[in-house]
Amino acid sequence: MKKVTREEWLNKLATQLEKVLFKKHADLIVAEKPDGKLLPTYRITCGWPAGGKKRQSVSNRIGECWSASQSADGTHEVIISMSIDDPMRVADILAHELVHVAVGNGNGHNKIFGALARAVLLEGKLTATVAGDEFKAKIQPVLDKIGPYPHAALKSPRAVKEQATWLTAVCRHTGFNVRISGKNLREFGTPICPCCQQLMNIS
Repeated sequence: MKKVTREEWLNKLATQLEKVLFKKHADLIVAEKPDGKLLPTYRITCGWPAGGKKRQSVSNRIGECWSASQSADGTHEVIISMSIDDPMRVADILAHELVHVAVGNGNGHNKIFGALARAVLLEGKLTATVAGDEFKAKIQPVLDKIGPYPHAALKSPRAVKEQATWLTAVCRHTGFNVRISGKNLREFGTPICPCCQQLMNIS
């Protein structure tokens, strides 16, 4: 059997979320979309969310939707954090980000966003929704059908001790090391080794 990539799995899940949850609430989808499509055009990937204007730590940000207006080809970009590997959690995060796609990023987490989020069975604060029991009941058969999520949780390279003033970044490939302040690490991210162009480890 052919192995499924993370992006293929995420796209299969998104297709099912559209059918099972979004289709019956098409009247609440207000963003402009291509003819014949339920939602505007979007892409999904597994990666590290950028963190927004406040540069929130990627270890705390579990999903993100970038507006089509920021894309060179007018496509919404959805990112699911690499720190998450529980399929149901991935499903509710993806559903949340697809609500952003459906109503447009300009609506943030307002009443328009909230109306669709509740309709697709997301519960909790609108800025941090979670799967309710009804959501889980509808989506578990979908997860059983598409199989295991081909991903293992990855610890964020920026998840460092906040109290540390100076840290050492070491390349596990070349041994190259450099000192970096905690402030610069939080602001600019993990350094890249100048020798092999790989992310360095923080100690």
